[in-house]
Amino acid sequence: MYYGPLREVEAVIKQHGWTEEAMALMPKVDSFLAETLRLDGIITASVQRKVMKDLTLSDGPFIPKGTHLFVPTYVFHHDSAVYEDPDVSDPFHSSQLCDNGKRHVGRVRSTNLQVP
Repeated sequence: MYYGPLREVEAVIKQHGWTEEAMALMPKVDSFLAETLRLDGIITASVQRKVMKDLTLSDGPFIPKGTHLFVPTYVFHHDSAVYEDPDVSDPFHSSQLCDNGKRHVGRVRSTNLQVP
Protein backbone atom coordinates (compact mmCIF):
# COMPACT_ATOMS: atom_id res chain seq x y z
CA MET A 1 0.00 0.00 0.00
CA TYR A 2 2.79 2.45 0.83
CA TYR A 3 5.45 1.30 -1.61
CA GLY A 4 4.23 3.42 -4.54
CA PRO A 5 4.07 6.78 -2.75
CA LEU A 6 7.38 6.16 -1.02
CA ARG A 7 9.18 5.59 -4.34
CA GLU A 8 10.05 9.30 -4.24
CA VAL A 9 13.06 8.20 -2.16
CA GLU A 10 14.80 6.39 -5.01
CA ALA A 11 14.68 9.30 -7.45
CA VAL A 12 15.55 12.01 -4.92
CA ILE A 13 18.46 10.16 -3.30
CA LYS A 14 19.84 9.21 -6.70
CA GLN A 15 19.98 12.90 -7.64
CA HIS A 16 20.78 14.57 -4.28
CA GLY A 17 22.16 11.87 -1.94
CA TRP A 18 21.17 11.76 1.73
CA THR A 19 21.23 15.52 2.35
CA GLU A 20 19.01 18.08 4.06
CA GLU A 21 18.01 19.26 0.59
CA ALA A 22 16.99 15.71 -0.36
CA MET A 23 14.89 15.31 2.78
CA ALA A 24 13.07 18.56 1.97
CA LEU A 25 12.15 17.06 -1.41
CA MET A 26 10.50 13.98 0.13
CA PRO A 27 7.27 15.17 1.77
CA LYS A 28 5.66 11.72 1.65
CA VAL A 29 8.53 10.14 3.58
CA ASP A 30 8.45 13.00 6.08
CA SER A 31 4.67 12.66 6.43
CA PHE A 32 4.91 8.89 6.91
CA LEU A 33 7.56 9.25 9.64
CA ALA A 34 5.72 12.11 11.37
CA GLU A 35 2.49 10.10 11.52
CA THR A 36 4.33 7.09 12.92
CA LEU A 37 5.86 9.25 15.64
CA ARG A 38 2.50 10.95 16.34
CA LEU A 39 0.70 7.67 16.93
CA ASP A 40 3.41 5.73 18.69
CA GLY A 41 6.11 8.19 19.66
CA ILE A 42 8.41 7.36 22.54
CA ILE A 43 8.39 10.94 23.80
CA THR A 44 5.27 11.86 25.75
CA ALA A 45 6.45 15.29 26.98
CA SER A 46 8.69 16.56 24.22
CA VAL A 47 8.17 20.28 24.68
CA GLN A 48 10.12 21.39 27.75
CA ARG A 49 10.81 24.91 28.91
CA LYS A 50 12.32 26.60 31.96
CA VAL A 51 10.58 29.73 33.23
CA MET A 52 13.18 32.50 33.19
CA LYS A 53 11.22 35.06 35.25
CA ASP A 54 8.15 35.00 37.47
CA LEU A 55 5.03 34.71 35.37
CA THR A 56 1.36 35.20 36.09
CA LEU A 57 -0.93 33.76 33.42
CA SER A 58 -3.89 35.79 32.18
CA ASP A 59 -6.37 33.54 34.01
CA GLY A 60 -4.50 33.84 37.34
CA PRO A 61 -2.04 30.97 37.94
CA PHE A 62 1.42 32.05 39.11
CA ILE A 63 4.55 30.24 37.81
CA PRO A 64 7.76 31.11 39.67
CA LYS A 65 11.12 31.66 37.99
CA GLY A 66 13.09 28.41 37.60
CA THR A 67 10.03 26.18 37.17
CA HIS A 68 10.37 23.51 34.49
CA LEU A 69 7.28 23.14 32.29
CA PHE A 70 6.51 20.06 30.21
CA VAL A 71 3.84 19.84 27.50
CA PRO A 72 2.24 16.38 27.23
CA THR A 73 2.38 15.99 23.46
CA TYR A 74 0.60 12.62 23.62
CA VAL A 75 -2.54 14.48 24.70
CA PHE A 76 -2.42 16.79 21.66
CA HIS A 77 -1.55 13.99 19.24
CA HIS A 78 -4.61 11.99 20.33
CA ASP A 79 -7.08 14.89 20.62
CA SER A 80 -10.09 14.86 18.29
CA ALA A 81 -10.15 18.67 18.40
CA VAL A 82 -6.72 18.63 16.70
CA TYR A 83 -6.90 15.47 14.56
CA GLU A 84 -9.92 13.96 12.88
CA ASP A 85 -9.96 10.30 14.01
CA PRO A 86 -6.89 10.80 16.21
CA ASP A 87 -6.28 7.11 16.85
CA VAL A 88 -6.38 6.16 13.16
CA SER A 89 -3.20 6.27 11.11
CA ASP A 90 -3.17 8.56 8.06
CA PRO A 91 0.45 8.20 6.89
CA PHE A 92 0.28 10.85 4.20
CA HIS A 93 -1.79 13.46 6.07
CA SER A 94 0.79 16.25 6.00
CA SER A 95 1.90 15.49 2.43
CA GLN A 96 -1.76 15.68 1.35
CA LEU A 97 -1.93 19.14 2.94
CA CYS A 98 1.11 20.05 0.83
CA ASP A 99 -0.56 18.64 -2.30
CA ASN A 100 -3.60 20.82 -1.53
CA GLY A 101 -1.53 24.00 -1.52
CA LYS A 102 -0.79 24.25 2.20
CA ARG A 103 2.82 24.61 3.31
CA HIS A 104 4.63 21.39 4.27
CA VAL A 105 6.61 22.05 7.44
CA GLY A 106 9.12 19.20 7.24
CA ARG A 107 8.58 18.11 10.81
CA VAL A 108 10.75 15.00 10.93
CA ARG A 109 13.77 16.27 9.03
CA SER A 110 14.06 19.24 11.36
CA THR A 111 15.30 19.55 14.93
CA ASN A 112 12.50 22.07 15.44
CA LEU A 113 9.57 19.67 15.51
CA GLN A 114 6.19 21.25 15.02
CA VAL A 115 3.55 20.49 17.62
CA PRO A 116 0.00 21.00 16.47
